[in-house]
Amino acid sequence: MPFHSNRLIYNKLKPEDLENYLSVVGSIDVMKYTSGFAYSREQGISRFERDLEQNKLYRKVGYYAVREEDGEFIGYSKLQFVNPTTLELGYCILKKYWRHGYGTEISKALVSFAATLESYKTLIAITHPENENSQKILLKSGFEFEKEIEYEGQVANRFILSF
Repeated sequence: MPFHSNRLIYNKLKPEDLENYLSVVGSIDVMKYTSGFAYSREQGISRFERDLEQNKLYRKVGYYAVREEDGEFIGYSKLQFVNPTTLELGYCILKKYWRHGYGTEISKALVSFAATLESYKTLIAITHPENENSQKILLKSGFEFEKEIEYEGQVANRFILSF
């Protein structure tokens, strides 16, 4: 089920998105504030397969390829199921598309889309403490800083937005 924002189109990840996905998760510049490392091809494939499985479990939420209207892949995003009333928002954008306002556009589009899903009442987002740009984007999108947490073995900041 695709949806749109001002300049972007969001479609659930499909097997044919693998190479584009690997270009994102294989970039240390993109992943340094997410995982702290670039994924090897094998690690990226494993993660991609996990994301495709998640997409099969939930009709409306999951992992999305993000493209410009001309079809150019710029990154991927997620609305991941956390519990029956909470979703986690996230996104990764290829470096050549940084500073084009896409992070804000993606975040706001995901918030708007999540608000239409009646069963979900809360969104969370996790950032690396040093990722000030993503934190500013979340605040512009209506999130509030909630607390510092441990996330996948690292210190992280958790933001929250309730509908």
